[in-house]
Amino acid sequence: MDNILQSSLDDHLNDSLELKYESCFYCCGFYGPCFGEPVCGVCHDFIFSEDFGSYRQMSRSDSDIGKDDGDSGNDEPSEDAVPLPVFPIDLAGGLPGSGDYLLPSMPWPQSPQSSNQASPSDRLAKRVNQLTTHWSTTDESSNRDNSHRIPPEIWAIIFRMLDDISLFMASKVSPRWKTIITDQYPSARWEEFVKKRWPLFNPIYTVFDWYSVYSDFLESVPCKLCFMDLNSVLPVPTGSRSLRSVRLYKEIKLMRVDHPEGIEAIPLDNLNYNWLARVNGPPQSPYQGGVFYLNLKISHDYPLKPPGVRFLTKIFHPNISRHGDIGIDCIQHNWTLALTIPQILLSVQSLLTDPFLEISMEKTVAELYEKDIQTFDKIARIWTWKYAMHDVLIH
Repeated sequence: MDNILQSSLDDHLNDSLELKYESCFYCCGFYGPCFGEPVCGVCHDFIFSEDFGSYRQMSRSDSDIGKDDGDSGNDEPSEDAVPLPVFPIDLAGGLPGSGDYLLPSMPWPQSPQSSNQASPSDRLAKRVNQLTTHWSTTDESSNRDNSHRIPPEIWAIIFRMLDDISLFMASKVSPRWKTIITDQYPSARWEEFVKKRWPLFNPIYTVFDWYSVYSDFLESVPCKLCFMDLNSVLPVPTGSRSLRSVRLYKEIKLMRVDHPEGIEAIPLDNLNYNWLARVNGPPQSPYQGGVFYLNLKISHDYPLKPPGVRFLTKIFHPNISRHGDIGIDCIQHNWTLALTIPQILLSVQSLLTDPFLEISMEKTVAELYEKDIQTFDKIARIWTWKYAMHDVLIH
């Protein structure tokens, strides 16, 4: 009887371990498939997009200032105007019917009269069209795979133009594509990609297959759309930046000289906007032995405003959503100028030991923590082993 209960529990844990999202948990598949991610591309653009605020300020050149063309903006469009094309967007920003894994570097199709750089109003209109158009899969002709007709030499030329994330997603489309990509990009190139994306990764074993390491890391990311924008930098506003620069200079020096035990953080760009941090799992917790990576976005108003903190490693915790967002009080509600980046990471580390169930990001996980702490600990340990121990486990 005990063996039957243990087998049933193990099956339940294996089901919980497999993070397969059939549809977006915001729109429930109305705007298109999510391809295994928690959020589809359309919802992600509107809910988690960082450049959406730029639409409020329409860009104008200095030569246009002081000029008035007499257009109030309320006129009806002319009959000769070319309407914006409406293309459903998926996880990687591609078109439907091109496979389970799509290429994020493929551009949006444009009309012949459209310019290379779309204006903010055009981009906003395109997103509004996405929200008002239901994604349909009735066209069977779009699902036909004609990639076998293209010679491998042509595919090799195309793959040379892609970035590392696009290459990895393309290698998952078919065994033929994976063979072409692995022939062009040996293990040494994938080592460069890993060190570029995860510069804090320090394995304690000799790595022979860096493609597998890159694959394990990318599969451990909660949201690939956020990860693809990790190196993006917001435009620098004109004005005072002295307070932010002085504060970040001291904190960078502190992290290099005397960082807290089990915590590291480094900036990824010259403007110190995107940071990569790693936090070791606290001892005597189900996260012990794991290394969890986080992304910190230091806004231009820092330290007047708190930074954005998000997990880049999947974790089973009631205060951390499936998208990687963290529900922590010191950042969202009680932010003070005295808090520094090391102290924020220490608060995140302590949150792993003592969850705050009154405000939970995942209701089902919080209920499991309250009703069955042993099952919660077991699932959390399995997740830690699978997603947060790439530096010690050889896959």
